Amino acid sequence: MTLAILNICVFILPTDSGEKAGYSISVFLAFAVFLTIVSSSLPQNSNSVALIAVFLVIQTTCSTLTTVLALVLLRISSFDENVAIPRILVFFMRCFKCKSCSKASRIVPIEQRVADSRMSDESEESSTGHAEYSWKQVVNFLDAVLFVIFACILVASSLGCFLTAMNSSKSDLPTYSPPDHYYNLKTDGRTNGLT
Repeated sequence: MTLAILNICVFILPTDSGEKAGYSISVFLAFAVFLTIVSSSLPQNSNSVALIAVFLVIQTTCSTLTTVLALVLLRISSFDENVAIPRILVFFMRCFKCKSCSKASRIVPIEQRVADSRMSDESEESSTGHAEYSWKQVVNFLDAVLFVIFACILVASSLGCFLTAMNSSKSDLPTYSPPDHYYNLKTDGRTNGLT
């Protein structure tokens, strides 16, 4: 579980630090090693798959995706301002900004909001053409969105495995039955009373 929490923390790291790719690859390798250790300690012949193995496979897959996404975000953050931001990203960022601004606007007096909106309109017009957002803002937005998505996946997979383990009936659990020759052991020519 700790590794799974560390896995989503890759989206908290700033892209400027340069540690995002190394961190995500380290967590992925830790999951791969842990999955290898757990799978070697599980029985080879089983009627069902162990829930811990299922959870680790899900988290290893998520770790693979976070590594790829971290590398994509690093590449996006290196774009200069001449590269146009896709309209769909601008649309989602505007929606997110409106939601977050509407919560903050309840506190600010009306006169202050009017003055701020006039100043922001003037600054947007004086900025470089039609660019409303920078690539750094896009990467920060995507980091926040991906953090929430992978946190939801972590909670869902944890609860799914936990509830499956809680709801499994006694008949689903593997039972140990000793081999037949265990009851037929003889000591000093006498039976040991187990037969």
